[in-house]
Amino acid sequence: MDPGFNPDIQGGVVYAVAVQPDGKIVLAGSFTSVGGTTRNRVARLDASGGLDTGFNPNVNGTVNAIALQADGKIILGGAFTSIGFSTFNRIGRLNADGSRDTAFNPNINGNVLALAVQADGRILVGGDYSSVGGTPRSHLSRLLGDGTLDTDFAPGANDRVRGFALQPDGRMLVAGNFDVMAGVARVSLARLNASGSADPDYHPDVLAGFGAMALQADGKLLITGNIYDVGGVLTSDFVRLNADGTRDPAFAPSSALIDPIFGNGVSALPDGKSVFTGQFRALGGAGGYGIGRLGVPEAAMQNLEIIAYAAGANRIAWRRRGPAPELLLPPEVYFSLAGTNYSLLGTMQRTGNGWVNHGFVPPMNQTFYLRTRGLIGGSGSTGVEERTWQFFLDREEGIFAGDVD
Repeated sequence: MDPGFNPDIQGGVVYAVAVQPDGKIVLAGSFTSVGGTTRNRVARLDASGGLDTGFNPNVNGTVNAIALQADGKIILGGAFTSIGFSTFNRIGRLNADGSRDTAFNPNINGNVLALAVQADGRILVGGDYSSVGGTPRSHLSRLLGDGTLDTDFAPGANDRVRGFALQPDGRMLVAGNFDVMAGVARVSLARLNASGSADPDYHPDVLAGFGAMALQADGKLLITGNIYDVGGVLTSDFVRLNADGTRDPAFAPSSALIDPIFGNGVSALPDGKSVFTGQFRALGGAGGYGIGRLGVPEAAMQNLEIIAYAAGANRIAWRRRGPAPELLLPPEVYFSLAGTNYSLLGTMQRTGNGWVNHGFVPPMNQTFYLRTRGLIGGSGSTGVEERTWQFFLDREEGIFAGDVD
């Protein structure tokens, strides 16, 4: 606990938090005071937790979601009908100083639960509603930067949309309570193309009460909630999907959960670790109530060694350990001097404690790279795991050092 950070929120709950580039923290929810000062549902703190006294939007109902724009403006979504005594139905936008952006007024007829700003400035809006500005839209819509409806985007869902994760390629992951998205069967989670059509190759079937999701830098997706199974396989409430939507069997943290079983938040950290929040009293074998951080799961490819003897007797040995699933086929090993344009050395052979490739003659006194590639599988799903290894060998000094990339 940081003892210097104590905003003292009263009168309700904080449902959404967003950190601005300048370090200030925007809060939204159902609360009515911050630090003893009246703040209705939206407030801004400085980095130390002190109230930004010049920022007071005054929203008349619960705010569920915040999205920050690149220009410093702040989008709010929720169950409210006014901001600063002006009519804004369930969605509105603030200027950087907290004043209303009066030109932005989409007028949504139901509760907004999720917001996301795309790289091109267009705004995804999810929730429990049926129209935007009088135009029919089922639980999902996209706005142009000025707040008008993007009429070319109309995927539609048959139940609430609760969350988004945006991929760098323009596709979007959408989560909620639906089992039909964009006219096709998708249970709780779907991936849409930029046009709004459903990605036919992404079909994870996550049977869940959605809590939250976060996209990792490698394209894998962390999800949590009241999760029953993924693709028909029973699982815990903390799940990771591969980029193709299959369940990642290497990610299986143990947990001790408190009824009702539920995870409600997740963040993907830059170092590959992840933070989960929810109603649990242990996570990943460690104690802790309500919040826990998971390390990077041990991968299938753990230790690559080059063992050099006389000419023709050299070998590359790959020793594997940890909880990762077994390889389905013998792995391949590739070679490169520059780290690009890899050439296949061959398929590795099974040994008692790993895999081996014979006959490799390593270059001396220069950096080179090896890449291992194998097909992994377990619990009904498969995927390719690829890893690159950097070496510099000095025979005179007897140093054979491998540095995992």
